[in-house]
Amino acid sequence: MHTLVRHSVALLLVAVFVLLATIALDKPGYYYDEVIHVPVALRALGDCEVDAAVTREIGCFPLLQTLGYVGAVKAWLAAPIIAAFGINTWSVRLPPILVAAAALLVLASFVRRELGVTWSVLLLLLLAGDPVLLNHARLDWGPQMIALLLRVTSLAALVRWLQTGRLASLVLVGACFLLGLVDKVNFIWVIGAWLAATLTLMAPTAWHRLRAGAPWQPLVAGVTLLLLLWGALALVRPAAGLDILGDARTLSASAQVAKVWQLYAATFSGLSVIGWVFGAPVPVTAAFNVLLLAQLAAAVALLAWCRPWTPARRLLAFLTAATFYLVLAIGATPQVGGTHHLFMIWPMPTLHLVALVAVAAQHLGTERGRGMALRSAIALGGIVAGGTLLAWNVAMDLRYADIWRHDRDFRPLFDPAIATLGARLHEIAPDRVISVDWGLHQPLVTLAGRERARDYREWTWRLIDAKDDPDRPDLQRAIARDLTGKRVAFVLHGPGFTVVDGARARLDALIAATRPCRTSEEGWTNASGRTIYTIVIADYASCRAAPRANQRSPRTASHATIATMMASDTQRIHGLLPGARPDPTATTAPVSAMAWSPATTSAAGATRALKRAKKSSAIFAAAASMSREPICAILPPTLASTT
Repeated sequence: MHTLVRHSVALLLVAVFVLLATIALDKPGYYYDEVIHVPVALRALGDCEVDAAVTREIGCFPLLQTLGYVGAVKAWLAAPIIAAFGINTWSVRLPPILVAAAALLVLASFVRRELGVTWSVLLLLLLAGDPVLLNHARLDWGPQMIALLLRVTSLAALVRWLQTGRLASLVLVGACFLLGLVDKVNFIWVIGAWLAATLTLMAPTAWHRLRAGAPWQPLVAGVTLLLLLWGALALVRPAAGLDILGDARTLSASAQVAKVWQLYAATFSGLSVIGWVFGAPVPVTAAFNVLLLAQLAAAVALLAWCRPWTPARRLLAFLTAATFYLVLAIGATPQVGGTHHLFMIWPMPTLHLVALVAVAAQHLGTERGRGMALRSAIALGGIVAGGTLLAWNVAMDLRYADIWRHDRDFRPLFDPAIATLGARLHEIAPDRVISVDWGLHQPLVTLAGRERARDYREWTWRLIDAKDDPDRPDLQRAIARDLTGKRVAFVLHGPGFTVVDGARARLDALIAATRPCRTSEEGWTNASGRTIYTIVIADYASCRAAPRANQRSPRTASHATIATMMASDTQRIHGLLPGARPDPTATTAPVSAMAWSPATTSAAGATRALKRAKKSSAIFAAAASMSREPICAILPPTLASTT
């Protein structure tokens, strides 16, 4: 009965987390990086024509995505879910929430085994309603939840292996390290922190475990380290040269510390994601930074002053070293620039706080020994800090629930209107939907579903790369494949909301170069009445000639043909009017625009000239009827102005 109650409390708290995380789950609108794995998952299912952000693959099966530093692990896990349930809000957003719930259960089991049931429940009470986890789990754009599960699982398995020397625990540690590195290369922070803490505090114990477990345990450890070294050379080294924010090589050491300090405060205050989504000010306090520093200092003092080292104190020492090395690794990385990077520290601050209070509170009131006053002060301070954290979490959770249910002022990249845009494109039913501004392709593919996903293309970077060379072979191949004979809907953000500067100008240049038969345009507004999307429909299906950059359209060809016929008729008219001198500037203009300077003109000659002009007019009418367009639409401007 006691076991049933114990597990029921843990499951109840995790259920509260899932309930909070799924409030108004359809908000915000799909974000580009949040659903970047969906097209990749479709390729993993064999839909090889889907345009996905894949940088390495075997045949059609994706291995890496997004500049080569994010793996396809999330896409692999999402593929069977999509195959079974299709693509919808629940199949996209619920799985990361459930992965986070699994991480909470692993943590609860770990702390229950190491510290006891009471401390396990206290940890879950602080974490289940933590707005840091709630917001990052519902918008898993890192991706972050798989890394979270691997982070806590590897920590628990490593501690277990150091305690027992079991082969299964070591294998689990190696599997988590390798899968975490493939999932995203910044998992190297976790690997380095865990190994550094082990070497700093548990090196003799680790060596003893390996020797006692020979030959299999040294073999597992050696293979894991070799694969990690290969991964570091193949994945981490190229990623280290990236500078997405543009400040990696310009910040001084003090500026880097200040940046990470501010990011930590914004992340662990809890509502940084909401501030990012809505563009609204949210509470941010450096008290969380100060609390972490105070925790680490108190743990060092407690461990240095109190003896002997019990298993709980060894755990506290390991958590202290691991947290310190993890913060140091993240802080020393110049490319750090978002809350999704600082989330890699979660849940270490809260886990460390619970372990610190548990160790400080051991035997309080039952024994009189060295450091009793220090332990009492740390325990009391920790309890006050834990209570304050709980109150903060409750207040932020109330605001979290209210904002997601009622707030409508989303930033364009997160606006739920993307769903209505997707529905409109479904109504238009073009042969191709081509995104020419960042932030649209992945959400639109997700909204299109598996049936139409292959009709969507991402051309943002293609047009940027072809800016100075419109005759690039890859652009010409793309035009032949995606424009020729098709009705195309180009999609970009509306005026004032463009993400990549010059997106509209590049689209206009493309349309001018490929000259579709006809174009139309419509704006798409959100709930606030702002036109945040633009759809430009270009019809290439009715054109006789294939569109190609710098190639004359059929309409231009008609102009040239008519102009040639007019030049011929003009020469014939000139032959019937002796002494008439055509204006040199009008040799290819229509008859009605010609200027003559007659020297001598006979009545008969004038009559024949009039008949010839009427014949030319018949030619124009025939050309117009062949084109099936109004004559004013195909004639040169000089003639159209006179009709």
